[in-house]
Amino acid sequence: MAPAFASGNSITTLEQVQHLLTSCPLLRAFYDETLRLHSSSSSNRVVVEETTVGGYTLKVGHNVICPSYVQHRLPEYFGDATEKFEPERFIKPVLEKGGPADPKMVRAFGGGVSLCPGRFFASNEVLSYAASALWRFDMVFKGGDVVSIVSRKRE
Repeated sequence: MAPAFASGNSITTLEQVQHLLTSCPLLRAFYDETLRLHSSSSSNRVVVEETTVGGYTLKVGHNVICPSYVQHRLPEYFGDATEKFEPERFIKPVLEKGGPADPKMVRAFGGGVSLCPGRFFASNEVLSYAASALWRFDMVFKGGDVVSIVSRKRE
């Protein structure tokens, strides 16, 4: 985690957050993968033209709710093991596609007109906190839900 901190032992400026994001791609990948698997956002759209999808007719003026759960598990974007926690999918090239998974396909903060205006603030806060916690503490998973946390001495 040392490269995450451009200067000092804390992240307090946007420049330091940008340094964190460029120097620790795996941390951002863990964040994107966590949002992909565990967010529960949905988008609401109004049908503007009668359309048939999967044998169902969507009538003009009706609402359609699109949960992100399905999009977050599309094999064409995230590979075959979509239920498995694999943060590397956001940084490791996917051989079939020739590139990494597209983080824009994660709709944890909505999309279109309902896109959360605070998404950058929220992401920066979560990532800064996670980096600071990893910098200050040794964490060992003991099994199940048990985690041993010991403070590190930093100079």
